[in-house]
Amino acid sequence: KSHQALPQYALLESPVLNVPSSYQEECYLDFAYNMKGLAVGTLEVLTRELGRAATSTLWQRSGDQCTYSAWSIARGIRLLQGASGQFQIFFKVTPSTSSSVAGDVALDNINVYCCAGCWKDVLSYATFDRGMNAYMDRTGSDFDWKRGSLQTSTSGTGPDNDHTVGDTGCVFSTPKATPGSYIYIETTSENEGDAAILESPDFTPPSPTSVCFVSFFYNMHGSSIGSLTIDTNLSTSASDPARFCRQGEQTSGWLWKRGAFHFRP
Repeated sequence: KSHQALPQYALLESPVLNVPSSYQEECYLDFAYNMKGLAVGTLEVLTRELGRAATSTLWQRSGDQCTYSAWSIARGIRLLQGASGQFQIFFKVTPSTSSSVAGDVALDNINVYCCAGCWKDVLSYATFDRGMNAYMDRTGSDFDWKRGSLQTSTSGTGPDNDHTVGDTGCVFSTPKATPGSYIYIETTSENEGDAAILESPDFTPPSPTSVCFVSFFYNMHGSSIGSLTIDTNLSTSASDPARFCRQGEQTSGWLWKRGAFHFRP
């Protein structure tokens, strides 16, 4: 924060996180951060196994991180967990050496998730900012998905802006002056029972024993929203169970929710 006497630091700690050792899972961290001003100093992410004094630095950034007063995103930070499966995460901010200028550091959307092999092989990362990222409408769908930014055309429905960066912002600290994009469907003029089916490209797991992890954000805002269902079509099965399903209005215009699931191909 601005004009602090030096040297000082602010330390934010998580609750104790528990991972059953029988799963031998890997844990990862995503979060959004804003570092603005000449005296923001350094933001570090550290972790510590429960019962030990030593911490390990996993990630850090120093100085003003974006031309615009907007948010950057850190994804897939591998968390070190000990044999006990219990650990904590720490966010440490150390101001710069000058106390005569201002600076602020903010955090939001801190997500911790665990799975086997989540980020060893990233098969796809789709923001839809520059196109459909090889996703396409299935032939025979009743209506189609399309790209949008900011608000949708129908009042009282849809998101207010793109989740990744808002209407201006940064992704991975790269300044971005144009609105981010997302994909959406309009149910306002469709008939009950109509379906818009979006297909991903084909993905090949790195090994036959891989566990695949899918993470995404969704906005379901409006009185006639219907349902969102996510299925997988595996080569080993002609009919797979739904991996994710939500029915009816789930969010407001400004709120996006995070969804995730994992499965073994």
